Formats: sequence, C-alpha cells, structure tokens
Amino acid sequence: MNILDIAAKMAAIDEVVRKAGELDGRGRTGGVLCGADQRGVIVASMLVGEVADPERAASFKKNGEEKTTRLSANFSHVSGWMTRDFDAKKYGGSVRDNCGRVFAFSGFSEHIDEALSAAVAKIIDPKSMDPATVAMIAKVSGNPHMGAFGL
Repeated sequence: MNILDIAAKMAAIDEVVRKAGELDGRGRTGGVLCGADQRGVIVASMLVGEVADPERAASFKKNGEEKTTRLSANFSHVSGWMTRDFDAKKYGGSVRDNCGRVFAFSGFSEHIDEALSAAVAKIIDPKSMDPATVAMIAKVSGNPHMGAFGL
C-alpha cells in the first residue's frame, strides 16, 4: 500500500465520521476509533474528528478500548451487542470482521458507533465486511443504520 492509498483511506474514514455525526444529531463531530488484530491486541486507539472536551475524549478512549477488548475476548461473537451490559457500562459499538480483527468506535450512539466501525473495517479491507457479515451484525444488534454507511 502506498501513501496515496493510505491518504484515501484516511479521507474515507473522516467522511464516515462526518456522516455519523450528522446521523447522531447531537452536535458531536468525533470520537475514538480502536482496532485490534486477530490476537486481540489493540493496535490502534486514536481520536478521529473533533472532541473539544479532554475529559469526554478520555471517556471515549476508555469505552472504545473496553469494547475492543471485550469483543476480542469472545471470538465467536461478531458484535459487541452480544455481551452488552448497559448498567455495567459495557456498550455496543464494536464489530469483528471476516479476518478476525475487531473495530470499535466510541463517540456517537451505540448503533451509529457500530455501523461506523463496520464501515471502517470495509474501508480498511473491502473483502473483510461482506453483506452476510453486515446482516449478521445488524440482526444481533437490531442496528437500523448499516445502509446509511453503504453496507
């Protein structure tokens, strides 16, 4: 992959985050994107878009990493909703792609975080988020937003 490919993927991720903010409708414009490899090791945890409040950004980072770690620990699960426990602050918003990698986002509503995570997985590797996987994730979580992200 060359630098132009990387730049194109970064621009596509920025666009997905912008779209998520519009869908969310609460004036939010960013959050924290996390990713884990097939072994469950978090390889990325980064702010995407804008989060003005440093405390809120830290909370998004904590939640995003928790979502990533929890889904990574449950290899047969495709969605963080399968172990969601709202009272224990274990939220939906993570997905597993066809390669076993986990993507999570924290910053918008749980369903939008989940759809955004699936869209990022597809941007990174288009073959990793096929229609059957997207349908399975949406069925598990009851997510109505997958289509809004072109999934």
